[in-house]
Amino acid sequence: MFDLLAERATGFSVDHYVTPAMQWGIDNQAGAIAAYEVQKGVLVGAEAFVLHPDIEWAGATPDGFVGDGIIEVKCPTSSKFLSWVTAGEVPEEHKQQMLFQLACTRRAWVDFIAYDPRMPEHLQLFIRRFEPDWSEVAWVETGARAFLIELAAMAEQLELP
Repeated sequence: MFDLLAERATGFSVDHYVTPAMQWGIDNQAGAIAAYEVQKGVLVGAEAFVLHPDIEWAGATPDGFVGDGIIEVKCPTSSKFLSWVTAGEVPEEHKQQMLFQLACTRRAWVDFIAYDPRMPEHLQLFIRRFEPDWSEVAWVETGARAFLIELAAMAEQLELP
């Protein structure tokens, strides 16, 4: 919230530190998408920023578009990757992000993709489809609206545009 407040106050984007683990994910995202395309026999449309249709100042950037859905790609540390593979389901820590992506895009599902090319070939790609019901999407939209109301109140208090 304070990053957004700072951006309003200064007119400049706030720089964010990229950890080595984050850079690993950035560097391997294209490989993850290529592996997904091969396994699923689909082509993934490029990522794009999508404004929420009803919530001003809100949007999301899915990692790609496929048919009626979107994809979310993660290239975590090997230990995190293995924890997700052994759990066999979409990690809780990424569900809110995917819910808001669905809220913005109005797509039906998200394929959660985890990729680790350091693993043996048969373990490198983990895919789980996330198909929440729309009450979950509405819940995250309510949270986004509350966040933006609080942000607007802080901006008003500081006499920012």
